[in-house]
Amino acid sequence: VALPGKAQEAQSVLGRVELRWAPNVEPDLAGYEVWRALAGGSDFGDEAPIARVPGGTTALVDPTVGCGQTARYRVRASDADGLESLLSDPLAIKSQDAGLRLSRREGAVLLSWDPQSTEGFTELRVREIRSVLPNREIASSEVGGELVLPELESGTELAVVFVRASATGETESAPPCRLVVP
Repeated sequence: VALPGKAQEAQSVLGRVELRWAPNVEPDLAGYEVWRALAGGSDFGDEAPIARVPGGTTALVDPTVGCGQTARYRVRASDADGLESLLSDPLAIKSQDAGLRLSRREGAVLLSWDPQSTEGFTELRVREIRSVLPNREIASSEVGGELVLPELESGTELAVVFVRASATGETESAPPCRLVVP
């Protein structure tokens, strides 16, 4: 089976990565298998298949890459007889983190972000991550670029979730962005 073209284009949008590759041109092409490895420190972790798509498809949206995390993708083609190509050359991309920043100002904590990177989202929610008790929502706001949070102890871990409305209700971006209060 001929190798599909290298995963040649990837775009990061808050909460997901959009990947495209050149098609395999064999007439008996059955589909593609997309593999991903996530960066951990200076190295990529275990690589594993994340999706199978039909032969006419040359794109995939991965909604599971962590905020600001780097992922490496490779693609493999398979034919009608079940034969598979080698994996394509890798393409790495860092998922968008919306430029989230925490700072202290006059006894409160200021959360700021790049409003252009959150286009399409209508609300921001901030939750305190707790090890024993359930996570607690501590603030929410319309998406604008800045939010003053209540006084929080240094080292408090927060989950920031950008929300967009859908026809069926609310859909949270996945996964949330995690920050630690300075």
